[in-house]
Amino acid sequence: MQIKIRGTRNLRDLGGLRNSYGETVREHLFIRGSQLSKISGRSAGKISKLVKPATVVDLRTDAEHTERPDKTIPGAAYVHVPLFSEETAGLSHAKGQSLKTIATGGHTKAALLEAIPDLENVYPVMATSREAIDGLREALDIIISNARSGKATLYHCTAGKDRTGIVSMLLLHMLDVDYDTIVNEYMLSNSGARADIIKYCPLIFIATGSIRCARKLKEVLKARKRYLDSFIAAASRDFGSIDGFITDALGISPETIESLKEAALVR
Repeated sequence: MQIKIRGTRNLRDLGGLRNSYGETVREHLFIRGSQLSKISGRSAGKISKLVKPATVVDLRTDAEHTERPDKTIPGAAYVHVPLFSEETAGLSHAKGQSLKTIATGGHTKAALLEAIPDLENVYPVMATSREAIDGLREALDIIISNARSGKATLYHCTAGKDRTGIVSMLLLHMLDVDYDTIVNEYMLSNSGARADIIKYCPLIFIATGSIRCARKLKEVLKARKRYLDSFIAAASRDFGSIDGFITDALGISPETIESLKEAALVR
């Protein structure tokens, strides 16, 4: 369910999704979003009143968190849990710069092609690096603990698509939501990305004359099923399956998952 707040384009509630057994995810427990650096104080207050988050979990890198700090959400604790550093993901800090800087910074075609990451290589990092696994464990521990107490968590990265998408996928999988539904929910991020695609892809083409650069940026901005597939393939290769990843890599016990279902599903 989309939540419209000025200053952030990709805020939504996982509540209302149905799982394979006909149960429904409770509303106002799992709120996924993009960075909260551009919202106003009024919008922050509106988020506080609408979803009453107990905790905001910021999944961004140290550099992203420092350069574009979140606005404070009244009544919510704030926890910074980076899923990876630029170095771990194979990115340079330059690759984490704003879209405006990428599009208008006078970069050469070669520099842009190197700077824009291939997400099919980034997503598997979240399933294999110790740093990312530790971050996922910490983030999910907070989200699950809050849900078991009937409290909401607002978790986000920069665009609210990739790192946030993986956390959402793992949560929904634990709640027995089927993969097609998970993918459809993930793809809703394309609605929020449309404005950036329209704005920045033509700028890069004008600056470089390279349709390849524009297309590569578009692929980064879009949600694609193959990105989730690449995470699952890496997790399954090392841990046998997503269930194995959740239990063995993240250390989330079957008992914890059952208590999460009790708290988060309406029968």
